[in-house]
Order: sequence, then structure tokens, then C-alpha cells
Amino acid sequence: MRLFAIPVLLISALSFPVFGAVDPALLDLTPPGTKALTGVNVDQALQSSFGQFALGKFPQDLGMAQFMTATGFDFRRDLHEILVANDGSSTSGQQFSLITLRGRFQPAKISALATLSGATSTPYGGLNIFTVPSSLQPTSGAFLDADTLVLGSGDTVKAVIDQRANGKRYSGPLAKQAESASAQYDVWITTTSPFDSSSGLGLGGLPGGMSPAIFSSILAASAGVRFDSNGANVTGEAITASSQDAQSIAGVAQLLLALVQASKAQGAQQGAELLRNASVAADGSTIRIKLSIPEKQLEQMFTAPTDTKKVSLPAR
Repeated sequence: MRLFAIPVLLISALSFPVFGAVDPALLDLTPPGTKALTGVNVDQALQSSFGQFALGKFPQDLGMAQFMTATGFDFRRDLHEILVANDGSSTSGQQFSLITLRGRFQPAKISALATLSGATSTPYGGLNIFTVPSSLQPTSGAFLDADTLVLGSGDTVKAVIDQRANGKRYSGPLAKQAESASAQYDVWITTTSPFDSSSGLGLGGLPGGMSPAIFSSILAASAGVRFDSNGANVTGEAITASSQDAQSIAGVAQLLLALVQASKAQGAQQGAELLRNASVAADGSTIRIKLSIPEKQLEQMFTAPTDTKKVSLPAR
């Protein structure tokens, strides 16, 4: 398993809850031009009953086991927080501009494994940037310290190193929304960019031939998941250009919910059950979305195939 594929895998595997404000030091590494931020507080996610359940179902393949043995890094114990910055571009094979990981790393061991795996090392700003070759787009990474790993393109990683060395703070509307969202949710995403093709955040095709253009009036949005003893609570809100736009988009969203719930297509029943408690409503120029998912249903959704191996959980 390639070294820098690990964090991407972790993001997919840990796309479930966390709770607590984003680490300011991580937020300050956000590149200028970022249009969306996604955060995961792994520590708090694993405190939930579903977090424990989901991680216990995570398959441990040979590559992951070898990685943990060689580096001393066990993501179940040593990974604490993930922050993903998206600049709205859609480069092939890479849908992010920067991934920042906060954890308990052993840089020397991980760097040695990266070199053995074919990564090249380039000194920059007193640090080493490792680059893994790829047929799509090379991925680079650097340990800013023993607790912080950044991943992205080579130019992005260099810019982050410079940004940190210059003591630059990341501020503005997106930073404020990230602070607010991370204080409310376990897993969260926020953007202050419009949902149109110019921002790279446009929505794809919709069922029934509906045009996604109607969503272009969304100017900013935040959403997240918070876990409790009963399951998961998903909430979100979107700010539109006007109350009329909010009413129109809420109406389309309600129609989409109804279509899913009424669909007889294969696999649609699970979606209908999932969305049974969903609600969408307009409040002035704001659209509010709520969805509660019972713990039992969460576990059914996350049930691993029968041939996967259950992973034991080390003490955190």
C-alpha cells in the first residue's frame, strides 16, 4: 500500500462523526483560494458507540498491517484530526488541494518507508518533501513536525511550508464558518462559494431531468453529523440570494425526497428508509435540512462483508 494513499483511505473509512472545534494550527495551514473545508475530529468520533462499531468493522488488509508494523503508526490510536481543503478544481484523480493530518507520527520511520516505496525526497525550508509518483498526478507530503502531516501537490506543500514559516493566519468568512461548524458537528463540511460551475462546486445531474442550475443561487452552506447514544443527527443549512430562491430550492429538495421514497428501483428501499426522518424547509433566505438516523440503521449501513476481518481496538 503506498504511503500517501493511507490518509485518503482514512478519510473514506472515517467519514463518520467527531465533535470539537477545529485545531487553529491546522486551520492556519489552509491555502489561499480554498472554497470548501471538510473536517473530522477522529478522537471524538471514536468516543461514540457508532464510532467504535464502525472502526471495529474496518477491514485490515496485509498492506495496512505491514504499514503499521513498519512505521509504528496505528490510525486507530494515533490519528487525531483530519482537515481537507478543496479549491474547487477538479484535477484527475485528486479532488482536494490539501489534506492536513494531526496525530502522533514517527516521521523518520514513515519517511524511510516512503523512500523504500519509490518516493523521492526534496529538501525545502528546512524540511523534506516526499513525492510519490503517480500515473495521474504525483502526491507530495511533508511532516511540519512530529504531530502534523500535510499532503497535496508539490507546489501546494511548498506554499504551506512558507505560510507556516511566515506565521500567516487564515481568516475570513470560510475560516469563521469552519470554526462554527466544527464546534457543532463531529464531521463537517462548509463552503462560502456559490454552487455553480465557475466555483467547481456545481452539482451533477439530478433525477427526473431536473436541472442543477437552480442550486446556483446557494451562496454558502454548512452541514455536519453529530452522534449521540441514539444514532446520528445530520443537519445543514444553505444561504441563498433571496427568500424566493430558498423557497424554490426547498421545494425541489422536497420533491427529490419524495421521488426517492416512492421509487421502486433496486436498492431504493434502503434510501427511502434512511430519508424517512428527513426534513427540508425554507426560513427566509436560509434552507435548513435535518435528518436523524437510528443507531441500528447506522450499523446496518456500515456492516462489513462477511469476508472482512474485524479489527481489535487498541486503547487510545
